[in-house]
Amino acid sequence: MDNTSTLRQNAYIYRQNMATMVRNSNIAGLGLVGLLLIAGIILFVFPEPATSGIGVMLIIAAVIVWAVQRFL
Repeated sequence: MDNTSTLRQNAYIYRQNMATMVRNSNIAGLGLVGLLLIAGIILFVFPEPATSGIGVMLIIAAVIVWAVQRFL
C-alpha cells in the first residue's frame, strides 16, 4: 500500500465517522420533542386564548414524549 491510498482510506474513514456523529447528535435534528416544544411555545406566545391552550397542550405532550423516550 502506498502513501496516497493510505491517506485516501484515512480520509474516507474520517468522513464516515463525522457523518455518523452528525446523524447521532441532537444538533442534526430536533426530533418530535423539539418540534412539539417549538410549536407549543410559538402558539403559547401568540395572543389568543385558543392558540395559547393548544400551545400548553403541545408543551405538555413534548414533556410526556421526552419522559417516555428518556426513562422507558
